[in-house]
Amino acid sequence: IKYLMPATFLYLIEKTGTVKNNSALMHVRGTLNKAVQNIYDPVDGGFFRYAETYRWEKPHFEKMINVNAAAVILLLKLNEIEQSELLKDTALKTISYLSSNLFDHSSRTFLSFQVADTSYYSLNKENRLKRTEPPVVKKVFTDRLSSALIYLLESLKYLDDPSFEKKVKQSVDFLASMVAGSKSVNHYYSISSQKWSTPDQLPDYVNLSRMFLIASKTFNDPKYLSLSKKLSEEMITKFYDKKLNIFLEKFPQNNKDIEYLLGLNSLIALTWLSYPIVELEQGRLEILTGIFTYFSGVNQIFEDSLWEPGNWRFLDKYVPFLKASEIYMNRYGLSE
Repeated sequence: IKYLMPATFLYLIEKTGTVKNNSALMHVRGTLNKAVQNIYDPVDGGFFRYAETYRWEKPHFEKMINVNAAAVILLLKLNEIEQSELLKDTALKTISYLSSNLFDHSSRTFLSFQVADTSYYSLNKENRLKRTEPPVVKKVFTDRLSSALIYLLESLKYLDDPSFEKKVKQSVDFLASMVAGSKSVNHYYSISSQKWSTPDQLPDYVNLSRMFLIASKTFNDPKYLSLSKKLSEEMITKFYDKKLNIFLEKFPQNNKDIEYLLGLNSLIALTWLSYPIVELEQGRLEILTGIFTYFSGVNQIFEDSLWEPGNWRFLDKYVPFLKASEIYMNRYGLSE
């Protein structure tokens, strides 16, 4: 399987800066070019979920909001370093796809995905006009939308598109109304019934709290920061394990996946390390120290697994840990 690894690629781009001939940047550029050639839909726009073979053959034809949002920010950031009409044009056409296909005007939010249809997407433009497009599922999944908005909020700084910015903000406000108007976070929303349902899950809290933090900076609005802090406090109550000193899922089977837990706990750490220092030191610093201590204890296992064939996707879980560790060490000088 071939897919984009947004956290890893963004980290490499940030570390590379403006050094165009850096080997890491060349790898990112090469992978993005392969993605554009093989899992981007040049007819209707938008990226498919992934390629099902090692050589980028046979796309898996779902179009996910988070995959496309990640593709947009990757294309825009790389284009900033080395201007490319292909990168810029694909990013803008992907934004157009998100606005026209995945935005629900009745609820004023982006939806989560358009279903796969191999027979439809195998057709050229002329023949597709004779068919009905694959349906967009009329549901919003909290973790998927909030993780997508993290990327879309960052993409706004590279764009001059008031209409798209409005849709992004409306989607943020859609989630904000759910958080502010409910005693707990819900996992998904049905457009047809206009109701939220399914109990909260740790990824919902993790991505929402991070997204609201970024939205508060993007729109210079403290209400989003308040929501982020509210969710962080609820996470401690609902998901923090005082024996292990990390956050765990409600479902025991998910807690067997150490890489999964690493990714979620690292994103929590990244979010908290962006709060005002005085607030962090009033209660969350001890929890952060516990997170770094716990995962540093298996650090060698993580590093060894990077070299296992087919395990490169693990990097997207590991990179947030690296970023959070750098901030933590630079600020506090404490050993993990």
